[in-house]
Amino acid sequence: MAKQKKRMMKRDKPGRGPSVAKKGGANSGSGRGEKVAQMPATKVAKRAAQKSRARRPAPLNAPMGKPTRKPARKPAPQPAFVEIQLEPTAAANPAPVPVGVLSPGLDLSVNSTEQVACFAAAGKQFVSRYYSRGKKPKIIRRAEALAITQAQMNIVAVWEDGSPTNAGYFSRAKGVADGTEAHRRATEIGQPTNTPIYFAVDYDASVADVRGAVSEYFRGVAEGLGAAGSGAFRYLVGGYGSGAVCEWLLTHGLATFTWLAQSSGWRGFGAFKNWNIKQGATKSLCTLDVDLDSAVAQYGGFRVT
Repeated sequence: MAKQKKRMMKRDKPGRGPSVAKKGGANSGSGRGEKVAQMPATKVAKRAAQKSRARRPAPLNAPMGKPTRKPARKPAPQPAFVEIQLEPTAAANPAPVPVGVLSPGLDLSVNSTEQVACFAAAGKQFVSRYYSRGKKPKIIRRAEALAITQAQMNIVAVWEDGSPTNAGYFSRAKGVADGTEAHRRATEIGQPTNTPIYFAVDYDASVADVRGAVSEYFRGVAEGLGAAGSGAFRYLVGGYGSGAVCEWLLTHGLATFTWLAQSSGWRGFGAFKNWNIKQGATKSLCTLDVDLDSAVAQYGGFRVT
């Protein structure tokens, strides 16, 4: 009984909580427990807090190895990912597409409603048709536009009235009149907004002609389109002609789309590469005489609804 009483007395000594007993062991005596008991309450709380922090799980990015009370080293900063936004104009004038992926199409000056299925079967992706004044057979009507659309092909619109084959045709006033009437024809068949109408310069214009009368004509075209749209430019300006004409119109902001004429002897034919459509040879297709064309990804083709 004496021995048993002695053991009980040892257990009842102050300061021997579970954590102290585990650390000091059963035979460690009363020294550590007494020291803890004699500490001021603030020191005891501080030491308990330090132990609690030591037992917290290490951060996920802490290095593996022996636990330590020192905070894990912060990983080296990683470069930030920056979202790059393209300018809205980046796609307005795309670089020429390699020849292997050009879109094949054609242009013609007669109604093609009965041939559109044949054109589509021949692999053509667009049909270019005319706007003009009066009741000429060359003018595209809504029924033909719907037929081309239903055949899963695009339409390209080009304005040509009279004979734009010499400098005498071109003036600012003529451009205003043509732009206004072209706008009316476009809305008549349901051409979507923000698509171009190409205006023809159908001769090998000299440098003087291009810088003078032709430039004034295209300024008038823009005025006419804007006025017909009550100040809103529903349609874009395109230019058809020689390489020299197309280059001048594009670089001087007079047109946003260009169509290079098939005449290889005209000025700038070989040098101008930034065309949207390039006209090719004339041939018979599906019982009609057509000009074969090639186009880059953005050429202004549209469909009607």
